[in-house]
Amino acid sequence: MGFSPTDFSDENFGSSSWASFAEVPPSVAASIAMDKCIRQMFLLCWTFLPKERRTLEGFEKEIHRRVDRALKNLRDDSEIFDIPEPG
Repeated sequence: MGFSPTDFSDENFGSSSWASFAEVPPSVAASIAMDKCIRQMFLLCWTFLPKERRTLEGFEKEIHRRVDRALKNLRDDSEIFDIPEPG
């Protein structure tokens, strides 16, 4: 049984389908969840950008700035809380 992200799109996978979702392998569910979070971040970023910065270049710059900041925070936290590197 194979799954694709379109199998669980909002149109095909409404809130009433939780029983079906239980059959989804965790790796597929995680991938779908991450994709939705990233797309939501894109939408929010575009929506809240000032109109004069709503260009592809301005959007990309803001996305990179936010991701870089989040990764820096993660690295800082891993040092503070002595979180080991994966692997």
